[in-house]
Amino acid sequence: MLLNLQTAIEHLDKLTSREVADLLKETEIVLRDLLARDVPKSGQVD
Repeated sequence: MLLNLQTAIEHLDKLTSREVADLLKETEIVLRDLLARDVPKSGQVD
């Protein structure tokens, strides 16, 4: 999915508003998943 996002960003000027909205939704999902992996579980200290 990340590769698809990178490709879409490279061609952002050619995307429709709907495609940009979909891209933003996909980006939000990817970022949320990445952040969830980085959050320590309750009680753990780095």
